[in-house]
Amino acid sequence: MFKKFFVLLSAILFSVSVQAAQFKEGDHYKVLDLPKSSSPLVTEFYSFYCPACNRFEPMIQELKKTLPDNAKFQKNHVSFMGGSMGESMSKAYATAVVLGVEDKITLCCLPVSMTCKSRHVTMPSYVRSLSTKA
Repeated sequence: MFKKFFVLLSAILFSVSVQAAQFKEGDHYKVLDLPKSSSPLVTEFYSFYCPACNRFEPMIQELKKTLPDNAKFQKNHVSFMGGSMGESMSKAYATAVVLGVEDKITLCCLPVSMTCKSRHVTMPSYVRSLSTKA
């Protein structure tokens, strides 16, 4: 009984001393004098080799539907995941953007890279075959 009371009292005392930091302009950050964007921009950094990105993709599709008409959604594939194929997949995604099939490529690549990464997605021939799937 005394042990539980001591733990509860300690938790209360320690939680009182915890406070959020107060940041001050000039000391902790600097406001940049840059022109403001005329339209909102949502940027997603992701990788075809990222399990969290794979699980988040359905939410991204729903988010895109709720964005205002003047908002722009931009995806940036990162090359540091996926070993030697990271850069190739970034180039494949950039090509898909130019061709206007980036959504099809994303839906095609994410599930495959999560389930078959050892056999298919590590082969450069798979990247070349993506254009036929889109």
